[in-house]
Amino acid sequence: MIEKDIDLLLKQFKSHVNSLMNCEDELVDIKYQLRGIKKIKSQGTCEEAQPDGTKIYKNTIITLEEKLQQVRQERNYHLFAVRQVMRMLQLLNEDEVELLELYYWDELPIRVIGSRLSYSKSEVQRQIDEVKEKLGHVPKKFSV
Repeated sequence: MIEKDIDLLLKQFKSHVNSLMNCEDELVDIKYQLRGIKKIKSQGTCEEAQPDGTKIYKNTIITLEEKLQQVRQERNYHLFAVRQVMRMLQLLNEDEVELLELYYWDELPIRVIGSRLSYSKSEVQRQIDEVKEKLGHVPKKFSV
């Protein structure tokens, strides 16, 4: 994997994690809605009588099930990206992971990272480049 791809994966990691959590929340919400609708229908209640006052139309269950599949696919996409980065990070030592965390997750400027770690700006940049180069030599089984 080339360094440019690794940089992009690391930059997008935080976004993938947040999107993954949003998808999980949305899946729970959709399943809750489906359970409520199916319960109302099984009780033989009017299709428009939802406890919170929302109207239920005939295609609501189908729409929610389609949305469920769509969100599952989106979740799987983000989960794949998160797992890919997590596998790569497992190959690094604690200092290397901390460096990437400060730069990509916390989004701190190199100057700030340098002052935190007592390194010069150029030393921090060199270390980040070395870690990305190290990840570029990861065997195929650990990367896409």
